[in-house]
Amino acid sequence: MKWFIPVFSVFVLNSTIAKADCSYGEEVDLRRTNAAVFNQLPISNQGNYGVCYAHAASTIIDFHRLSLRQGQPIRLTDPLAAAIISTSAMAEMSIDGGNVCDVVDGQKQFGFGCSASGVTSNQVRDLGNNFQRVLVEQVFMPYIVKQSKFEPVSGLWIDPTERKKQDHKLSKNQKQYLDKLSEAVKTFERMIMYRGIPRDRFQSNAKLAEFFQKVYVNNTWASFEGDLAFMVIRQQCLATKYKMPVLSCTEHDKGSSDLLGVLDDGLKKRIPLGATICANFLTNKKYMGANRGSTVNRDCNQHAVVIIGKRERSGSCEYLIRNSWGSSQQYDWPTSAGDVWVNQFSLLANMSKVQMVK
Repeated sequence: MKWFIPVFSVFVLNSTIAKADCSYGEEVDLRRTNAAVFNQLPISNQGNYGVCYAHAASTIIDFHRLSLRQGQPIRLTDPLAAAIISTSAMAEMSIDGGNVCDVVDGQKQFGFGCSASGVTSNQVRDLGNNFQRVLVEQVFMPYIVKQSKFEPVSGLWIDPTERKKQDHKLSKNQKQYLDKLSEAVKTFERMIMYRGIPRDRFQSNAKLAEFFQKVYVNNTWASFEGDLAFMVIRQQCLATKYKMPVLSCTEHDKGSSDLLGVLDDGLKKRIPLGATICANFLTNKKYMGANRGSTVNRDCNQHAVVIIGKRERSGSCEYLIRNSWGSSQQYDWPTSAGDVWVNQFSLLANMSKVQMVK
């Protein structure tokens, strides 16, 4: 029974300092009160990409878009494109991290969002059907991570004939770099062939190699986004571009805000909210990773979700989470049509931020 004392004390502490109000009337389930909207917002699956925040933001943005259209069908936002656009706007080093407000603010900065069909499945298919995801998997991820600094070499040397002539002059690092550079060039050449990216942007393989060399050797992610990723996303967005609605996003931190109160305020207004949580507690009820201020445990596994409902059960509140792990994901909590109900105390013990978009 020794374990019971600290666990109980945490729950008592949480209940005294931030107890949710379940007394303001009917249960809130945005899937019912906004059925015309939520019937068009499928539970997405982020796959292997760490862009949960973009999935959460896309769901919220599309909720507002559909609400403005009074539930009329729209082409849903592409979360991966939203992640790339927002990281470009913020000059971030990687798309593998961010939050709902990053995406909303980034989309606002450029004034548009990208729509895509089939956002329920983000598995890589072929270059023609799923270009953006192939771009991320085959080009971004291998080259944006911090690598050893390679000695610069001429992009002309990726030509096999020239390479053979000069090979004896190259250091081991230069040879290793040229091999990786050649892989990137070949991948991008395939993308040009399949998707009709303007070839005149890169007059030759040497120009293309020089571009990748600048990115890879100098780790210039902002340049990578500006010169390639955003160019490609914007090119692919032309047919499905939509004007961003006028939205503002405010982030509330656990260290300075009553997060459950913020959730209640948004749900009273019948709008979904973003939340930054420790993902571990979704599959392990006993996990608590965000108990003090806005700090989280090292193994917290920070994750972004959408809060879409609230109800009272056994004298305490439960909140309804829409996650981006697919509709068949198994949780350590009751589920409802793929969404998951979690206890207020567990949610508070694993939540560090809330984002309100309105």
